Amino acid sequence: MLFSSLFFSVLLIAREEGDPEPGKHNHHHDYRHELGVVNSLAWFPGEDERAYALHLHYIYRPGTGRFGIGAGYERIFDEHGHNWFGFAGTYRPFGHFSINLAPGLAFEDEHPGEFRFATHMELLYEFPVGPLHIGPVLSAGFDTRDYHLGAGIHIAVGF
Repeated sequence: MLFSSLFFSVLLIAREEGDPEPGKHNHHHDYRHELGVVNSLAWFPGEDERAYALHLHYIYRPGTGRFGIGAGYERIFDEHGHNWFGFAGTYRPFGHFSINLAPGLAFEDEHPGEFRFATHMELLYEFPVGPLHIGPVLSAGFDTRDYHLGAGIHIAVGF
């Protein structure tokens, strides 16, 4: 509850700041490439289970626009060994706030050949710190059998 309160407070502050000039994009991301990692706690509501999750991604931004494309991988270190990999799309509607949508495939360690369609989504806010950007992230992952929710920290480097 505290995490979500802080997350949405940051979003409200960011929304009040707005773009530097009306109608112009805030170009705090002048880089085209991003390598990132998300450390989070994943929660499976159906099983009332919590586990550490590690998400890695690469994003390419053509130009300095609001859109990016790339790929990602997530590993949830639970008893089933959940894995996900897929394509990633990102959109920055304003300021330092991003929405990520990533369709792909999921499988468990116990059944490595049984791939399921899955989608991974993230909402994040980034604070620039030199070449890094760091901030809170809320995530959700859905596949044909299960879903999980997550909250954690996004850390990435742009170049």
